[in-house]
Amino acid sequence: FVIRPGFSGKVDQFGMLIPFPTPPALRKVPDHIFGHLAAAVDPPEVVIDLRLRFLKKGNATGYAVAGKAAGLCTVRKDQVRVIREEAVGMYEVAVLEAGSAAALKRWMDQHGYRYPDGMDEVCEEYVEDEWCFVAVKTKVGQKKGVDPQPGQRTVNPQLPAGSTFDGFVQAMGFRFETDELVVPMRLSAFNDGELRNIVYLMTSGPRKIRSIPE
Repeated sequence: FVIRPGFSGKVDQFGMLIPFPTPPALRKVPDHIFGHLAAAVDPPEVVIDLRLRFLKKGNATGYAVAGKAAGLCTVRKDQVRVIREEAVGMYEVAVLEAGSAAALKRWMDQHGYRYPDGMDEVCEEYVEDEWCFVAVKTKVGQKKGVDPQPGQRTVNPQLPAGSTFDGFVQAMGFRFETDELVVPMRLSAFNDGELRNIVYLMTSGPRKIRSIPE
Protein backbone atom coordinates (compact mmCIF):
# COMPACT_ATOMS: atom_id res chain seq x y z
CA PHE A 1 0.00 0.00 0.00
CA VAL A 2 1.61 3.24 -1.18
CA ILE A 3 0.22 6.62 -0.17
CA ARG A 4 1.09 10.25 -0.98
CA PRO A 5 -1.28 12.60 0.86
CA GLY A 6 -1.94 16.17 -0.10
CA PHE A 7 -1.86 18.60 2.81
CA SER A 8 -2.43 22.31 3.34
CA GLY A 9 -1.88 23.81 6.77
CA LYS A 10 0.64 24.14 9.59
CA VAL A 11 3.47 21.62 9.38
CA ASP A 12 3.20 20.54 13.01
CA GLN A 13 -0.49 19.68 12.49
CA PHE A 14 0.14 17.04 9.82
CA GLY A 15 -0.08 13.40 10.75
CA MET A 16 -1.48 10.04 9.65
CA LEU A 17 -3.05 7.07 11.42
CA ILE A 18 -3.45 4.01 9.20
CA PRO A 19 -4.81 0.60 10.28
CA PHE A 20 -3.36 -2.66 8.95
CA PRO A 21 -4.39 -6.31 9.43
CA THR A 22 -0.74 -7.26 10.11
CA PRO A 23 2.29 -5.13 11.12
CA PRO A 24 3.73 -3.67 7.88
CA ALA A 25 7.28 -3.13 6.71
CA LEU A 26 7.83 0.57 5.94
CA ARG A 27 9.85 2.42 3.32
CA LYS A 28 10.16 5.78 1.62
CA VAL A 29 8.83 5.79 -1.95
CA PRO A 30 9.85 8.10 -4.84
CA ASP A 31 7.14 10.65 -5.57
CA HIS A 32 7.49 10.38 -9.37
CA ILE A 33 5.80 6.96 -9.46
CA PHE A 34 2.41 8.64 -9.05
CA GLY A 35 2.96 10.81 -12.12
CA HIS A 36 3.99 7.73 -14.10
CA LEU A 37 0.88 5.87 -12.92
CA ALA A 38 -1.41 8.75 -13.85
CA ALA A 39 0.16 9.00 -17.32
CA ALA A 40 -0.16 5.25 -17.87
CA VAL A 41 -3.78 5.02 -16.67
CA ASP A 42 -5.18 8.27 -18.08
CA PRO A 43 -4.83 8.27 -21.89
CA PRO A 44 -3.96 11.56 -23.63
CA GLU A 45 -6.87 11.08 -26.06
CA VAL A 46 -10.36 9.63 -25.60
CA VAL A 47 -12.17 8.16 -28.64
CA ILE A 48 -15.94 7.80 -28.24
CA ASP A 49 -17.82 5.17 -30.29
CA LEU A 50 -21.38 6.47 -30.80
CA ARG A 51 -22.68 3.30 -32.47
CA LEU A 52 -25.47 1.59 -30.54
CA ARG A 53 -24.29 -1.50 -28.67
CA PHE A 54 -25.87 -3.87 -26.16
CA LEU A 55 -23.60 -4.44 -23.19
CA LYS A 56 -23.89 -7.45 -20.94
CA LYS A 57 -23.53 -6.62 -17.29
CA GLY A 58 -21.11 -8.76 -15.28
CA ASN A 59 -21.15 -9.51 -11.59
CA ALA A 60 -18.40 -7.91 -9.53
CA THR A 61 -16.67 -10.05 -6.98
CA GLY A 62 -16.97 -8.84 -3.40
CA TYR A 63 -13.90 -8.59 -1.22
CA ALA A 64 -14.36 -8.31 2.53
CA VAL A 65 -11.90 -6.75 4.93
CA ALA A 66 -9.40 -9.24 6.30
CA GLY A 67 -10.06 -10.52 9.81
CA LYS A 68 -7.75 -11.29 12.71
CA ALA A 69 -4.17 -10.09 12.49
CA ALA A 70 -1.35 -12.58 12.69
CA GLY A 71 1.43 -12.20 15.24
CA LEU A 72 -0.22 -9.66 17.56
CA CYS A 73 -0.37 -10.10 21.31
CA THR A 74 -3.42 -9.41 23.45
CA VAL A 75 -3.22 -6.10 25.30
CA ARG A 76 -5.49 -4.76 28.04
CA LYS A 77 -8.10 -2.15 27.18
CA ASP A 78 -6.04 0.59 28.81
CA GLN A 79 -2.76 -0.41 27.13
CA VAL A 80 -0.87 0.36 23.93
CA ARG A 81 2.01 -1.87 22.84
CA VAL A 82 4.69 -0.31 20.64
CA ILE A 83 5.60 -2.93 18.05
CA ARG A 84 8.21 -0.78 16.31
CA GLU A 85 9.39 2.83 16.02
CA GLU A 86 11.54 4.19 13.20
CA ALA A 87 12.29 7.21 11.03
CA VAL A 88 11.16 7.08 7.40
CA GLY A 89 12.41 10.12 5.48
CA MET A 90 10.62 13.19 6.85
CA TYR A 91 8.48 11.13 9.22
CA GLU A 92 8.62 9.61 12.67
CA VAL A 93 6.59 6.39 12.59
CA ALA A 94 5.23 4.13 15.33
CA VAL A 95 3.57 0.75 14.70
CA LEU A 96 1.11 0.19 17.55
CA GLU A 97 -1.26 -2.37 19.01
CA ALA A 98 -4.04 -0.87 21.13
CA GLY A 99 -6.50 -2.33 23.62
CA SER A 100 -9.03 0.44 22.93
CA ALA A 101 -9.52 3.66 20.99
CA ALA A 102 -9.22 5.63 24.24
CA ALA A 103 -5.83 4.07 25.03
CA LEU A 104 -4.66 4.76 21.47
CA LYS A 105 -5.73 8.41 21.67
CA ARG A 106 -4.02 8.85 25.04
CA TRP A 107 -0.73 7.38 23.75
CA MET A 108 -0.79 9.50 20.59
CA ASP A 109 -1.53 12.70 22.54
CA GLN A 110 1.33 11.96 24.96
CA HIS A 111 3.83 11.33 22.14
CA GLY A 112 2.98 14.24 19.84
CA TYR A 113 0.85 12.41 17.24
CA ARG A 114 -2.49 13.73 15.98
CA TYR A 115 -5.67 11.79 16.71
CA PRO A 116 -8.60 13.40 14.80
CA ASP A 117 -11.88 13.89 16.64
CA GLY A 118 -14.81 11.60 15.90
CA MET A 119 -13.05 8.39 14.87
CA ASP A 120 -13.34 6.45 18.16
CA GLU A 121 -16.08 4.13 16.89
CA VAL A 122 -14.17 3.12 13.74
CA CYS A 123 -10.95 2.66 15.73
CA GLU A 124 -12.80 0.38 18.15
CA GLU A 125 -13.87 -1.80 15.21
CA TYR A 126 -10.24 -2.17 14.15
CA VAL A 127 -9.24 -2.94 17.76
CA GLU A 128 -11.89 -5.66 17.97
CA ASP A 129 -10.62 -7.16 14.70
CA GLU A 130 -7.09 -7.11 16.22
CA TRP A 131 -5.62 -4.85 13.57
CA CYS A 132 -2.56 -2.73 14.34
CA PHE A 133 -2.10 1.00 13.69
CA VAL A 134 0.69 3.00 12.05
CA ALA A 135 0.96 6.51 13.51
CA VAL A 136 2.95 9.07 11.49
CA LYS A 137 4.15 12.57 12.34
CA THR A 138 6.50 14.97 10.58
CA LYS A 139 10.13 15.46 11.54
CA VAL A 140 11.46 18.25 9.36
CA GLY A 141 13.57 21.36 9.77
CA GLN A 142 14.73 24.46 7.97
CA LYS A 143 17.07 23.64 5.09
CA LYS A 144 19.93 25.77 6.41
CA GLY A 145 19.53 24.17 9.83
CA VAL A 146 19.91 20.57 8.65
CA ASP A 147 22.24 20.90 5.63
CA PRO A 148 25.83 19.93 6.53
CA GLN A 149 28.30 22.80 6.78
CA PRO A 150 32.10 22.80 7.30
CA GLY A 151 32.83 21.98 10.93
CA GLN A 152 29.18 21.35 11.73
CA ARG A 153 28.61 18.92 14.61
CA THR A 154 24.88 19.30 15.27
CA VAL A 155 21.74 20.07 13.30
CA ASN A 156 18.68 22.10 14.17
CA PRO A 157 15.52 20.27 13.04
CA GLN A 158 13.19 22.92 14.46
CA LEU A 159 10.86 24.94 12.26
CA PRO A 160 9.67 28.45 13.12
CA ALA A 161 6.34 28.41 14.97
CA GLY A 162 3.39 28.41 12.59
CA SER A 163 5.32 27.16 9.53
CA THR A 164 2.90 26.13 6.78
CA PHE A 165 2.88 23.64 3.92
CA ASP A 166 0.74 23.31 0.80
CA GLY A 167 1.17 20.37 -1.57
CA PHE A 168 1.92 16.66 -1.55
CA VAL A 169 3.92 15.30 1.37
CA GLN A 170 6.50 12.53 1.09
CA ALA A 171 5.20 9.20 -0.24
CA MET A 172 5.38 6.08 1.95
CA GLY A 173 5.11 2.38 1.16
CA PHE A 174 3.70 -0.32 3.47
CA ARG A 175 4.18 -4.04 2.74
CA PHE A 176 1.88 -6.29 4.77
CA GLU A 177 0.35 -9.74 4.67
CA THR A 178 -3.39 -10.09 4.06
CA ASP A 179 -5.65 -12.81 2.69
CA GLU A 180 -7.96 -10.40 0.88
CA LEU A 181 -7.68 -7.04 -0.82
CA VAL A 182 -7.91 -4.09 1.58
CA VAL A 183 -7.47 -0.34 1.08
CA PRO A 184 -7.01 0.99 4.64
CA MET A 185 -8.44 4.49 4.15
CA ARG A 186 -11.48 4.59 6.47
CA LEU A 187 -9.80 6.86 9.02
CA SER A 188 -8.97 9.47 6.37
CA ALA A 189 -12.66 10.46 6.40
CA PHE A 190 -12.08 12.18 9.76
CA ASN A 191 -9.54 14.68 8.42
CA ASP A 192 -10.54 18.32 8.14
CA GLY A 193 -11.34 19.81 4.75
CA GLU A 194 -12.38 18.25 1.45
CA LEU A 195 -11.87 14.50 1.16
CA ARG A 196 -10.70 13.34 -2.26
CA ASN A 197 -8.94 10.02 -2.84
CA ILE A 198 -7.52 8.62 -6.08
CA VAL A 199 -6.83 4.88 -5.77
CA TYR A 200 -4.78 2.87 -8.27
CA LEU A 201 -5.00 -0.93 -8.07
CA MET A 202 -2.13 -2.98 -9.52
CA THR A 203 -3.98 -6.28 -10.01
CA SER A 204 -4.45 -9.05 -12.55
CA GLY A 205 -8.11 -8.10 -13.06
CA PRO A 206 -11.06 -6.00 -11.80
CA ARG A 207 -11.59 -5.83 -8.04
CA LYS A 208 -14.43 -4.61 -5.83
CA ILE A 209 -13.57 -2.98 -2.51
CA ARG A 210 -16.09 -2.76 0.29
CA SER A 211 -17.16 0.77 1.33
CA ILE A 212 -15.72 2.38 -1.84
CA PRO A 213 -18.37 3.41 -4.43
CA GLU A 214 -18.04 2.01 -7.93
